[in-house]
Amino acid sequence: ILVASWALGGLYLALGPSVAAGLFGLSSHVIGGLVVTLLCAPASVTAFVLRPWPTERTLALGASLLAVGTGVGLAGVEADSVLAAALGTAVAGVGFGAAGLASFGTLARIAEPAERGELFAVAFVISYLAFSIPAVAAGFATTDVGLHRTAVVYSAAVIAFGALALVAQRVRTSRAAARV
Repeated sequence: ILVASWALGGLYLALGPSVAAGLFGLSSHVIGGLVVTLLCAPASVTAFVLRPWPTERTLALGASLLAVGTGVGLAGVEADSVLAAALGTAVAGVGFGAAGLASFGTLARIAEPAERGELFAVAFVISYLAFSIPAVAAGFATTDVGLHRTAVVYSAAVIAFGALALVAQRVRTSRAAARV
């Protein structure tokens, strides 16, 4: 889920404003900022609201909404619908917030206090790589294959990572239940 959520953040920060300008013809710099806000505002509210939820439920919600929201946003790009793209972004933002809350909450819970710094350092290295490598690759790809194709492939990868995280969570939960 770390890879899916941070890759999603990289997608929106790297390509979001360019997609709004290039594919939807929205040229205001305010629009570029709103694209990022549509992802991050629901994420922050979600992370606050879902604190009492069980981790497994929060992870499942996060993975599901990352994939679904990114899919709806991609459908909006394909249909040239700003409204669908914005709705998908907000839904993905809820998934983004749930994923962050659950993944870092899990790390804090499973690590001994003396180990948390090391564990979080590794988690942040993985997160930053998941954020930056696809974003840099997308920058190069945009030049070679165009913004639209790059956004489609990047979005498909985020959807796949979100789906993979959901499947992994369900397998882990099933195995834990079978042991009981």
